[in-house]
Amino acid sequence: KMPTLYQLSRTFFVILLFGSFVIFQAKDMISTYLRKETIIVSRSRTADRLDVPAMTFCLKGEYAWKNKKPTLPYQLVPFCNSSDVDGVKNCIEEGTYNYTDFIKNMTVGFDEDRKAFMEQKFWHSHMSQFTLGRCQTVNIDRPLKAHMMTDGVLAEIMTDRDLLLYVYIHDRNYFLLTTNPGVFKRIYMTLTDMTTKSGMMDWYYIKAKKHILLEENPLTGEKKCNKDPGYSLFDCIKESNARQVGCRPSWDTKFGDYPNCTTLEQLRKHDELELFYYNEEKAEIEKKSGCLDPCQYFEYEVMGEKQALKIQTLAGFALGFNFVSMRYEELEEEILYSKASFIAELGGSLGLFLGFSFISVWELIDWLQVKLSKNVFS
Repeated sequence: KMPTLYQLSRTFFVILLFGSFVIFQAKDMISTYLRKETIIVSRSRTADRLDVPAMTFCLKGEYAWKNKKPTLPYQLVPFCNSSDVDGVKNCIEEGTYNYTDFIKNMTVGFDEDRKAFMEQKFWHSHMSQFTLGRCQTVNIDRPLKAHMMTDGVLAEIMTDRDLLLYVYIHDRNYFLLTTNPGVFKRIYMTLTDMTTKSGMMDWYYIKAKKHILLEENPLTGEKKCNKDPGYSLFDCIKESNARQVGCRPSWDTKFGDYPNCTTLEQLRKHDELELFYYNEEKAEIEKKSGCLDPCQYFEYEVMGEKQALKIQTLAGFALGFNFVSMRYEELEEEILYSKASFIAELGGSLGLFLGFSFISVWELIDWLQVKLSKNVFS
């Protein structure tokens, strides 16, 4: 039996609608799903307390070394002019400054219950770019609220000699000594002319922002961050250096189970790697070291203007901050089209465009069964 004109017209209309749906709707959705694009979803979170960011202090240039000024070619071994590895180690230990040489006090709070954090266990001394001498990082193991008087962090810096000081405020697991601000998220400031700042205090209000990254690239499956909660970018770089050279400088005591370097050539190779990381961009650093960002980390930003205060009883210069709020922004990377989202949106578009539903699938199966039955019995 030949189909009627009505049946042909209806079939043609359905095919036309379905073709239009594929061209104007489904094609873009399928293409987007296959590209595995990601988006950053912003959520507002509130914490009872927030971990204190780490603070790293680095003296610069002639202020980083006690007896002489770093000169070209800005390499540690020629600068120390030592005949062996022990001589370079002595050069560092005797020629650079410890945190107690320029940090007078490190405290939390201003009231009678304020706590000092000057014990060695809170501080980590590390040597990376030799023109900065030994940098000093303090990690305060006390989560804080946003009250200035009880939860303000204050570093008192000596002003008995002139200093050029770099200060970084950063996530304790996300740090690398580098000039490029695109390598890791941080607050960075430079302090100069310290002899003129006695009795002065610079105060900042900071806000926290949490980043959560996907561990792998959804399209390629390539790993793009490290999800280990104890992972540190700085430690990873140091271990990478030791792995590439085959040893570690004896002053880097916490970075991996590697033997101490025994030749000046090995120290030169370490120096070249540190100089590379100090000046390179993020992609090249990752390629060279194999070290990735942590999958979760906090970024800190200054809110408003610096508060410059004069305090008569302060015998030095003070740099401090406190959180502006316990509310923070969480930025989580998510796949734009998961399988569930793709199926839901595709099904919704089919329903809107063609009046299609899962009931329609059942009706189609039922209709086919009837047609097949008629053909069999005929």
